Amino acid sequence: MDDDLASVQTLVTSCKECGARTISSYHDDPQCNGLVIEVDGTFQCVECGVRIQPRGMCPSCGETASTEITRSVVSLQPLISSSKIATKLGVELQQGYSKELKEDSTLSAIASDHVSRVVEQSYFKSGSQESNLSSQLEAQSFPLGAFQTYSLQSYPDGETTTAIAKEVYSDFLTEFPDPNRELTHFGLAVEWDPKGGLHVGVIVAERLVSLSDDFNPAILEQAIHDKTNEHRTSHGYSSLKYDTHLSSIARSHSREMAIQGFFSHESPDGITTMDRYQQANFDSRWSGENIAKQSFASTTEVEMAAADVVEGWMNSPGHRENILTDGFEVEGIGLYQASDGAVFVTQNFG
Repeated sequence: MDDDLASVQTLVTSCKECGARTISSYHDDPQCNGLVIEVDGTFQCVECGVRIQPRGMCPSCGETASTEITRSVVSLQPLISSSKIATKLGVELQQGYSKELKEDSTLSAIASDHVSRVVEQSYFKSGSQESNLSSQLEAQSFPLGAFQTYSLQSYPDGETTTAIAKEVYSDFLTEFPDPNRELTHFGLAVEWDPKGGLHVGVIVAERLVSLSDDFNPAILEQAIHDKTNEHRTSHGYSSLKYDTHLSSIARSHSREMAIQGFFSHESPDGITTMDRYQQANFDSRWSGENIAKQSFASTTEVEMAAADVVEGWMNSPGHRENILTDGFEVEGIGLYQASDGAVFVTQNFG
């Protein structure tokens, strides 16, 4: 056996429910990430000395999982913290791209999940399916425009965090991402495998968010109201007055859709538009409701965002009918931003 390698007892978690076979041989702590081995019948981290309690729960699906001891070949070379390498590599990536890139924690989490899968597949080779970073990203229903991904494996010669990060960047990433693409955010993850290989996953993307961090939803609500009246007057109908009572009903429904993860006029518990009117003591003989779910680039102007929402409604027969109904006299708009950046819009008429 190579002088830099040894055989030790490590721990693996297996789940019969979802089929996941998960490496438990690294301390699950971003500040440490040291190798976990069996010593005198107990498991401990060789880097910080903390004793590790074997998991009884699958980290993938949450079901009860079994643990087993597996003899593994590992590197005897001291491993530098992977999280620190990731931080330095992120700096190299930001400096190498011609435009500003902001780090995104959700993109990094997706990259981390991918890298963990790659290490598991390349080392344990059982109970796993091939992992593809692009496919994992697309499966997240994450609000992105253009994006690029890169996965790599390296056995760096550097002996410091900075040296390893620079080596990996110069060997693999000097032409990534494409400088001709309009990309705004990045996420990356780094993980050592037991044999001393360094695995890296990188995502760069045009992150779609709700306009800007300091955006006031009331401004866009008013702009959508104004744009709605432009369409009504251009078709010969009177303008609608803005009703704050209806606006609160609309905002409540947008919030419910964003938090509970549905997109419908009827809530999962069967509450309808008229039910919401009655629960809020809004007196109306009939109701009308338009809903939209949008993702905007951070540079989108308010007027353009409002136009996108209302044009979408005007291109949908049912929503168009609500906007161009002569019997409605008032309306209210309510916005709510979901945790992934998507904006839910509800428009209620009365």
